[in-house]
Formats: sequence, C-alpha cells, structure tokens
Amino acid sequence: MNVAIAKAKEVFGLYGNDLDKVLDKLGIQAVDAPLAGRLKELYFGDVIVLKEGLSEAERRELIAHALGHHFLHAGNHLAASKGAYSWDKFQERQADVFAAYLLIPKIQTDKAFKMAEKNNITEKFAAYRLKLATAFEHRRAV
Repeated sequence: MNVAIAKAKEVFGLYGNDLDKVLDKLGIQAVDAPLAGRLKELYFGDVIVLKEGLSEAERRELIAHALGHHFLHAGNHLAASKGAYSWDKFQERQADVFAAYLLIPKIQTDKAFKMAEKNNITEKFAAYRLKLATAFEHRRAV
C-alpha cells in the first residue's frame, strides 16, 4: 500500500485535492448515469461514470477511487474474481488507499465527523482514513 500512499501524495503535491482541477488537467470527464444495482462507479478510457443520485461526498470518494486506478493500474478495471486474495481485490484496496490519502493527505486531531465535514466526504470514509493512519503511519514510525 506504500505505492498507493506515495502516488496519492505525489498527485496531491501536483494538483491538490480539488478533483475538478485534477480531472481537467488529466482530460478525464466525470458523468452521471442511471447505473443499475450495487454498481456506483465505472472507469474506462477518459470517462468516470457515476451512479445518478449520489451525494457530493460519495461522488468525491468514487472519483478519487477511480483516479487511484488511473494512476496505479494499467487499463480499465472491473472487479470480477471471487478469490480471497485476488489481484483485482488488491487493486481495489490500492485505489481505496489512494483515494483516502488524496482526499485527506494529513491526519490531524479531528474526529471522523469533523474530517468528513471539512473534506466533504462521508463519515465512513473519514473513519477508513483514520484506520489507515493507524495501520500504515504508526507502523513506519516503529
């Protein structure tokens, strides 16, 4: 996951976490569409397709996740395998870590709900970022 963290920090250094700016610089378009079932996001070529009706916080998280695939993985991506430790699940986790570090580059003493409000993300995603800080940042300090 260190690769995902490093890439997110690099992208943040270049563009910040204004996702409209990042998308514009990369020539990627985010569009809403009536996706069916549990499917909320697709990324292929230069388009990120998002399920209609998502909150702005969910949209930011999913766009950042798709950008993780853009920066970390070659080609289009679709999670399809069933194995517990499959390569696609690893790539999904990398994209999640990338998104968390892009949207919240530095953990401060904020509680998850304050982080969510400050960064326009869901509380669940803020809690995920706090969990990553505990798992990765403290391990490196040892």
